[in-house]
Amino acid sequence: MTNTKADNDYLCWREIGTAGDGSCDLLGEYVHCRNCPQYSAIGRTLFDREMSADYRQEVSEELAAAAAVTEETESLLILRTGSEWFALRTQRFEGISTYQKPYVVPFRSGSLLAGLVNVNGELLLCISLEAALGLPPGSGTETAGRPRLCVVGNGNERFAFGVDEILGVRHVPSRKMQHVPVTLAKSPSAQVISCFEVDGRNVGLIDEQRLFNSLDRSLQW
Repeated sequence: MTNTKADNDYLCWREIGTAGDGSCDLLGEYVHCRNCPQYSAIGRTLFDREMSADYRQEVSEELAAAAAVTEETESLLILRTGSEWFALRTQRFEGISTYQKPYVVPFRSGSLLAGLVNVNGELLLCISLEAALGLPPGSGTETAGRPRLCVVGNGNERFAFGVDEILGVRHVPSRKMQHVPVTLAKSPSAQVISCFEVDGRNVGLIDEQRLFNSLDRSLQW
């Protein structure tokens, strides 16, 4: 190479190489700078340089941001029935639609089974979430909100239930989950396994497997 400098700050490929004016004598032999040993040698020296204070700060901030992003969270759908707010893991939901009044099933509909609903041409059992959670009948008459019909799945089983309002999906850090009171945790109908706060609301996280198991036992035909 006809134009070289001992100074490692001299990036020859930008001056006389393929990214520069192309005047380097070695291009005839190596065709492209990436094939040249000089290019590789200068590149290796970059790893030996002292890290500047600004760069250290930048790296520290990026690592801190990455740690925040990788914090363990739960993807939850927040919903209201009556005056109570609950959450279910989003992966259990198979659909949400406009609320429809269930068709009563003679001799079967009651406090838990509200009836049947037609969801995209399929008849699904529609349950009362309040009854499934062991809440008192009419456990709150807050503003009507925007009632919705939720469909959840458990393997080959699918259930529907109505809610008075859906707040939306939230990614809640696991560290914010708190234990429910012992008296509630030991209740036979207890489906809530932890609680947390979202937008000033106290929300109970439903254990969907407990819920499904309870429905299986209660809805034997």
